[in-house]
Order: sequence, then structure tokens, then C-alpha cells
Amino acid sequence: TQQKRATMTENILLDSSIRDWVVLPLFVIMVAAGLLRMEVGKLLQASPKDQTRITQRSQSAVRMTAALRGGSFNFLASS
Repeated sequence: TQQKRATMTENILLDSSIRDWVVLPLFVIMVAAGLLRMEVGKLLQASPKDQTRITQRSQSAVRMTAALRGGSFNFLASS
């Protein structure tokens, strides 16, 4: 059991070639992916102008629904 304990407490050494060719490129790729994701998220967000148009349409739809439910189903009639 003492031999088991000795192997469990050994430090894991990272070879410098593994660090240079695996860990550092992975780190760079992860940072670049995070930055790219952030920029794509900014591009995909709706502009404030579009948001006001969407809000106006939804408010208009609510008003129309309220008018129709209120019994004024012929509110577009000319007379």
C-alpha cells in the first residue's frame, strides 16, 4: 500500500515540447474562438431601429385585437 501511495503523490511533469505544440496552440484557439463568438453575437443582435419597428408592430396588433374583441369588427367601414 505504501507503493500505491507513493505513485499517487508523484507530480505530473509536462514535457516542454507538448506544452509548445499542444497546450499553447489550444489556448490561442480558445481565446480566438471566444473573441469570434463575441463579435458574431454583436453582429446577430438586432439594431435598435429594428427593435422599435418590432415593438410598433406588436403594439398595433394588440390594439387591433382589442378593437376586434370590443365589438368594433367593422371599424374599417367608410360610413
